[in-house]
Amino acid sequence: MPASAKNLPENLAQAHQLIVLQQARIAWFEEQFRLLKHQKYGASSEAASPQAALFNEAEALATPGAASADKPAAQKSPRAKPGRKPLPANLPRETIVHDLPADQKVCGCGGALHRIGQDKSEQLDIVPRQLKVIEHVRIKYGCRACSEGIRTAPAPAAPIPGGLPTANLLAYVIAEKYQRALPLYRLEEGFREDGVELSRTTLAHWMIQAADRLTPLYLALQDHLLGQPVIHADETPVQVLQEPGRAAQTPSYMWLYRSGWDGPPIVLFEYRTTRAREHPKAFLKGFAGYLQVDGYAAYDRLPVTLVGCLAHARRYFHEALQAQPPGAAPDSLAQQALARIGALYAIERELIDAKADAQARHRVRQLRSRPLLDAFKAWLDALAPQVLPKSLLGKAVAYTRGQWDKLGRYVDDGRLSIDNNRSERAIKSFVIGRNNWMFSATPQGATASAVLYSLVITARENGLTPYDYLRQALSTLPTLKTRAEVQQLLPWNVRPTLRAERSHDVADEEEVRGPIPEAA
Repeated sequence: MPASAKNLPENLAQAHQLIVLQQARIAWFEEQFRLLKHQKYGASSEAASPQAALFNEAEALATPGAASADKPAAQKSPRAKPGRKPLPANLPRETIVHDLPADQKVCGCGGALHRIGQDKSEQLDIVPRQLKVIEHVRIKYGCRACSEGIRTAPAPAAPIPGGLPTANLLAYVIAEKYQRALPLYRLEEGFREDGVELSRTTLAHWMIQAADRLTPLYLALQDHLLGQPVIHADETPVQVLQEPGRAAQTPSYMWLYRSGWDGPPIVLFEYRTTRAREHPKAFLKGFAGYLQVDGYAAYDRLPVTLVGCLAHARRYFHEALQAQPPGAAPDSLAQQALARIGALYAIERELIDAKADAQARHRVRQLRSRPLLDAFKAWLDALAPQVLPKSLLGKAVAYTRGQWDKLGRYVDDGRLSIDNNRSERAIKSFVIGRNNWMFSATPQGATASAVLYSLVITARENGLTPYDYLRQALSTLPTLKTRAEVQQLLPWNVRPTLRAERSHDVADEEEVRGPIPEAA
């Protein structure tokens, strides 16, 4: 409670104590103001963001002499020609031959021209989306000798029994919504432009039915994931409007579980109404390996070995650095902490560049990372009594010290990562989609979204094009009868028909090269 002129302490020691308290409060508010100001107007604001550059991309690329004034353009050889990457060899090609008319195949001297060669060039074309109707005609046969001998050709297996969409159409809608974050109402508009009325309600029902059809594949992926030595986990809010007994504004959660470095990439989402410990406990039943997470307490007391996320500790120190007053020393305490963490990340970058295996990572970490961690811990212990507990720096120090055993565990096993960025990177696809469609209407829709996001992202991380993979899965699953047959549809057992743009190695590299992850 603020002191007034009537209740100011007369004792000098008490007055000094009140002044110190008020100064600490003022410093905290100033720190929060500087942090918010930096987050809104600093280098990460819209004015300097990659998204803002998208609106001026064509103009920037088309502007002559766009080279920086302080960095002159490199002098090109007179023979150098602008390079163009070859178009993918697996694209279908249509050859159009351009020949001279007969009356121009005569030389000016009167002699006949003969073919001596050809010039070839390529253009990239596109065939817009084209809807078509597949009409199934089932021939019936009857017996003239009796009235009971009637036979009809069997109906083909369908992803939705008796439903309108083919596997191709379902895969297309799934890819547009869950890979490209296109809301169903915009898909509805697109179909209407093509002359077909498909309401968003119909499309939503298709997504739920497609997820039901794909659930055996999801469960097979979960079984495989629980057999891995390392699992990463994270969670992010999702709003579901029609949950029984809950207000529409009550947040639910989408939990994410994904595999580590070793083994095929697996990314699974699970919708749950709360953020309680019971949900990861149930999903991870039977798993007893390493679980790499942030500092959220729900993961504590699970029958696993927890591994922390150094990126979260780095984020807290980064916020403390952003909130420093103007003119702060360049070697501030927050900057020193970031430099120590940066040295640990530099070792991880070297290991990725060298394509080190788990044994090599463990050996190098024990030799080089362990001493840096020990020195960092001693520095934090000495610093802790000197910082205000409620300041951003004090919170960064407290978080790092409180999570220390988990944060340093990655050096004990080469299969572990330095942070949990693998989860945060995978969950971004869901967060981007959530920003577009804002909420799920029903628990069934949220559960379907979890299944479909899981298959889309897992396919992509295994180098498959999600549309092609889903088309094959939806076409094949209705004909399968055993779990062994379903196993053959796991992404790493399917021959890719079109490679995704990003490889698994590139994703691993971004884990230690990328920016500090933002909270989902």
